[in-house]
Amino acid sequence: MSQDSKVYIGNLNYETKEADIQDLLSEYTVKSVNLFSDKGFGFIEFSTPEEADKVIKDLNGVKFLGRSLRIDKARPKR
Repeated sequence: MSQDSKVYIGNLNYETKEADIQDLLSEYTVKSVNLFSDKGFGFIEFSTPEEADKVIKDLNGVKFLGRSLRIDKARPKR
C-alpha cells in the first residue's frame, strides 16, 4: 500500500458507515476504506497519489452528515 495514495479522513459523524464514504467518493477510484466510525475517523486508499491529492483539494472542509470533514495525507505509522 503506497502511503502517498492514502488519506486520513476525520471529524466524521459517529453514525458514518462505509457505504456513506463510498457514496461520497463515487467519482474517485477508491482501493480501500478503513473506518473507525466510533472514533470519528478513518483511512482511505486511492488508485494514485494524484487522486488522493484531488480528494484532499475537493473535499477537505466540506460538510458531510452534519460535520465539516478534515481530509489530509495519512502519516506513516509510528
